Amino acid sequence: MTEGQNIKTESTPLIKYGWLRAILFLIAALIASAIFTFIGMMVIALIFGLDFSTIATNARDFIKDIGLPANITVAFFGFMGMLGMAWIFRRFIDGKTFKSLGFGFSEYKKDFLIGLLFGFILIASGFVILLLLGNLSLSDTNFNIPLLIGYVLLFTIGSLNEEIMIRGYILTNFCDSMNKYIALIVSSLLFAIMHLANANVTVLSFVNIFLAGILLGIYYIHKRNLWFPISLHFSWNFFQGPIFGFEVSGVDVTGVIIQDIQGPDLITGGTFGFEGSIIATLLMVISIVLLHYKYQDEIPE
Repeated sequence: MTEGQNIKTESTPLIKYGWLRAILFLIAALIASAIFTFIGMMVIALIFGLDFSTIATNARDFIKDIGLPANITVAFFGFMGMLGMAWIFRRFIDGKTFKSLGFGFSEYKKDFLIGLLFGFILIASGFVILLLLGNLSLSDTNFNIPLLIGYVLLFTIGSLNEEIMIRGYILTNFCDSMNKYIALIVSSLLFAIMHLANANVTVLSFVNIFLAGILLGIYYIHKRNLWFPISLHFSWNFFQGPIFGFEVSGVDVTGVIIQDIQGPDLITGGTFGFEGSIIATLLMVISIVLLHYKYQDEIPE
C-alpha cells in the first residue's frame, strides 16, 4: 500500500453518506445537549437548595426563572454536550480534524468583524424603519453594564452552539451528499424546526428563522468558515435584545432601550419580536442576495 493510499484510508468516513452522518449527529447532539443541560440544572439546584422534582417536571419554567447567571451556566453545560458530540463525530465518524469544520481564523478576521457589523446594521435598520413608521416609540433606557456582560456571555454561547451544530457539522456533511444549495435549504429548515418550541411562534417567524438559516449559511457554503456566521448570529441576537429591546426569538430580554411597540404583528413582529416582522423578511432576503453575490466566487481553503 502506498503512502497516498494510507492517507486516503485514514480519512475515509466511517459512515459513507454525509446526510446520514448529519442526521445521526443531530440526534446524538440533541440528546447529549439535553443530558448536559439537565446536569447544569442539577448543579444550580444544588447551589440554591432547590427541589429536584420541581426541576424535572417544569424544566422550561425553571430555566426561565433562575436568572441570567444561572441561565448562562445551564446554557454552557448544554453547549459542552453538543460540542463534545461534534468532536466525537468529526474525529471518529468523519475521520477529519475538528478544526476542519471551519475554525481557521487568521485569514478570516476581517470577515468576523464584517459579521459583527452586518448584524448591527440589520437590526438597527429594522429599528429605525419601525420608528419612522410610527410603530415603535422610546419610553426609557436601562444601561446596566453587568447585565450587558451577562448577555454577551449568553449569546456568545448560543451563537457558537447553533453555528457549530447547524452550519459547522450538519451543513458540511449535507454538502458531501448533495448540491450545496439544496444542503443549505435542508439545514435551514432543520434550523427553523428546532425553534418551533420557542414562545409565540407564528408562520412568519418560522419563515424568517428559515431565512436566517439561509443568511447564516450562504457565506459558509462558499467559504467553509464559521467565523462570519458566528459573529453575525451573535451580533443579530445581542443588538436585537440587550441593546434595542426586542424579544429574541420569542424570549423577553431587558434592553438598553426600553421600547413600546404598536401596530399590526405583521409589521412589528408582535410578541415574538422583530424576527416575526415582514420588515425582517425583506432585510434578510436583500442580505442573502448581497452575500451570495459577494462570496459565490470565493474558493475555500
